[in-house]
Amino acid sequence: MPEPFYFGLIFIGGAAFSLLISGVIVGVAKNRVPTSPAADAQFFAGVRRGVLAMWLCAVVTVVLGVLILVVIADGRGSTPVSAGALTAAFAVALVAVSFTAATSIVVRRAVPKA
Repeated sequence: MPEPFYFGLIFIGGAAFSLLISGVIVGVAKNRVPTSPAADAQFFAGVRRGVLAMWLCAVVTVVLGVLILVVIADGRGSTPVSAGALTAAFAVALVAVSFTAATSIVVRRAVPKA
């Protein structure tokens, strides 16, 4: 497989990593001991913004990874990628985007609104 193919996979892996980090953030926020209402509201607003940033990061990195793979598959890279490898990469990207959507739904339910 050509080296640019690995860059596409790195971008798709970056999406998985950002989802992992957002899950850790939600886990910490969910187990937080309440203090004062004002501090809690500010904390949960920050958590929601942070998870939204990670969610956007995941979407952008999956899109960039898929675009890199499409450019390689079109023959503009050093070597075209086999159909099986490209299908597997698109399947991984589809799973990452699905998990990104599921993470967004879970975060909205797990983290209280500010």
